[in-house]
Amino acid sequence: MRKIVIIVSSFVLLSSINLFGQEVKPTKTNQDSVTHKKEKSTRIRLGKLFDVNIINDGDDLIVRRKKISESHKEGYDEILSESSENEKGKCRKYTFNPNWQGLTIGINNYSGKDFSDIPTDAEFLKLNTNKAVQVNLNLLQVGLPIIKNNLGLVTGIGFQFNHYTFRNTQMRLHTDSSYIYHTIDAEAKTVKNKLKVFYATVPLLLECSFSVGKYSERLYFSAGVEGGLKMVAYTKIKNEDKSKTKSKNDFHLMPYTVNSIIRMGYDSFGIYASYSLLPLFQNNEGPELYPYSIGFTYNF
Repeated sequence: MRKIVIIVSSFVLLSSINLFGQEVKPTKTNQDSVTHKKEKSTRIRLGKLFDVNIINDGDDLIVRRKKISESHKEGYDEILSESSENEKGKCRKYTFNPNWQGLTIGINNYSGKDFSDIPTDAEFLKLNTNKAVQVNLNLLQVGLPIIKNNLGLVTGIGFQFNHYTFRNTQMRLHTDSSYIYHTIDAEAKTVKNKLKVFYATVPLLLECSFSVGKYSERLYFSAGVEGGLKMVAYTKIKNEDKSKTKSKNDFHLMPYTVNSIIRMGYDSFGIYASYSLLPLFQNNEGPELYPYSIGFTYNF
């Protein structure tokens, strides 16, 4: 009996050794599980905005998007793909976006020729600069690029509203002669006396702008001229009893104007200064005065 047990035990031990010594050949399934598949990928880069990577591993389609940096109206979208690694997408035209359309508010005043003091015959026209205001409503703009989206010409259509509030509230303007003159109504209880002149305007500016850092906001600077056609002019007098008197006339004003303009700003906000190259009144029909204005801008 003991011999039989020893023989059976020896047979089981040899069988176990033979089983563990056999080489396990990987099946097709095992090979697929341990072998890395070759991935096919396509990379698409959109300017400096996003880096998109599309990976196809045979079973799944994976899309990864990475935001690279902020950019403002980049001039082109560059396409890169594995199927055409050496080819780049065509560049579209740059878009030049000017900074003229919007609203401006400034202080109005005038001077003699070449910023000299106003002449003695214009003393009666001195302004209350705290209430003398210019408002520009620039409704339409057109940008013509010269160098990519950084330099270009600007034009458009707008309206200009000038409020010349006189310091002397009892002064009255008269136009029934070939030269504008005034009288003083000493008994009048007037609290406000102003001349309003409205123009339709068209600018021609050269503007330079560029992005600041990685942000989309842009710093801009522009200079040029702005032509204006007089639409209407009238005086408005307000009395202590809150009654108002309006008198519409041409007041010997120039029917058009040409202003030199400088504008600069960051993003939607900025400042401006303008100076008229033509006098306010027609030649030999009024004092030689040249309007100017300084103020703030807000771009739409």
